[in-house]
Amino acid sequence: MLSLAKQIDTSQIAGLTERETVLSAGAGHSQAEGKIGENRIYHLFNSSQEPYCGGVEIYVWDYEKDPKNLSFQDEKGNILTSQFLEHKHYWGHNYDKFLVDVDIQAYGYRTVVTKQLPVTSLEPGYVHEMRRQHEETFVLENEHVRAVIDPLSGAVVSFVNKHTGQETLDAGRGGARLCIIDEANNKSITNWNNSMSSWFVGRHKKVEPVTEDVELTPGVAGSLRNFVKMKGKLRDSSFVLEIGLDKDSRDLDFTLECDWREFGDSDGRIPSLAFAAPLLEQKEEYLYDVPFGAERRGPLHLDRPANSFVAASNGLMMISEARYGFRCADDSICLKLLRSSTDPDPIPEICIHKMMFALSLPEEQEKDALIRKAQAKYTDISVLSGRRHQGTLPAAGAFLQHAGASVISAVKTAEYVPGALTLRLYEVLGQNSEEKLTFQQPVKRACVVDITEKHVLSELPCEGNEVHLQTLPYQVMTVIVEL
Repeated sequence: MLSLAKQIDTSQIAGLTERETVLSAGAGHSQAEGKIGENRIYHLFNSSQEPYCGGVEIYVWDYEKDPKNLSFQDEKGNILTSQFLEHKHYWGHNYDKFLVDVDIQAYGYRTVVTKQLPVTSLEPGYVHEMRRQHEETFVLENEHVRAVIDPLSGAVVSFVNKHTGQETLDAGRGGARLCIIDEANNKSITNWNNSMSSWFVGRHKKVEPVTEDVELTPGVAGSLRNFVKMKGKLRDSSFVLEIGLDKDSRDLDFTLECDWREFGDSDGRIPSLAFAAPLLEQKEEYLYDVPFGAERRGPLHLDRPANSFVAASNGLMMISEARYGFRCADDSICLKLLRSSTDPDPIPEICIHKMMFALSLPEEQEKDALIRKAQAKYTDISVLSGRRHQGTLPAAGAFLQHAGASVISAVKTAEYVPGALTLRLYEVLGQNSEEKLTFQQPVKRACVVDITEKHVLSELPCEGNEVHLQTLPYQVMTVIVEL
């Protein structure tokens, strides 16, 4: 992406200053900035096959003026809606974190520029009515969904699809919440060590909902994101959980930081941390995404793997960034977050963990739509600091566009054809699917190859920038494209 950013023409963006200093601010951070000045350039890359519409977190490093007067504009000078999130210090530098509302095409990019707004009024240095107290409410709501958080337990006791009015969570069973689980040592494994704890998860013998002595704090209401922050104890561990809802989103986002200090022992105490969501109006089957597809499974009191999500029949979907053990039984979905196994590593998880997961009420419920949504959910928008220069690429665009029901699982450089791209697609609905790939530049040649990319199976028709192909039911196809 750095090579692509260097090719983007930013010379025509008006109002940019030339005062820049090399600081390498944010080195080691998820977003670093090598150049600073009053006006900044950022290139935003979407590497997902789904168009992105929503808030992107941008870190502005070592900004000397008031960040509250900082605006963000697109490559055409249109002001973008933004929300100031926080100001923090990091390794000798300061950053201001913003959420910027932006649309980015699938496999595309945008250019965003900061501008300082003129100060139109001065705020008084005192606050009126300092003794007035307001009732705290813990409701997150937008035009699509409404979530209610119990102020006593911190559990999400209601998650409603506002378009249908359907309630998806069972408040009578406590709602969606964190749980500490003690697992039985015996695993009932055929021809294996029944006490093996790293590779097999056993029966739950004790479940303790995390509902006591939690401290809830409502976040600052913003135009793009609202959130509730919860702090609490987990036996010998502690956690901070942020529950957020963005504008136009159907996802209730959970960001968890846990200082995990729970130890398993040889007597069979294997503690774990999970997030459990009891469901209303749930039928017997659950949809798990698996490699190159999705599979419906019945309820079972065992952890079973999914690439990233499980979808219930009542429309609720639980998506995980990096955890993949789901236990679906008794009309509920339980995602295993941490687990203190003892064999072969006696203390594998004792550290501070950060993780993300979400409850979602997606509009489309077909398998292909759910898979693409889950893939895009935690495919981060990459933010690169830029500078003013000439280039061959426009300030915004898309490198690849895809039309068809198949899912793209990979876009990478070809193994054996210099300068070519390899794409891997798979069909999930069990039907023939017509696919069209449109590239930013003319296509010289396209062909279907085997998975090793060593053998050409067939040539594909090319028309200008387009490649046309057809996938068969449940087929996995590998395509090489020369540009």
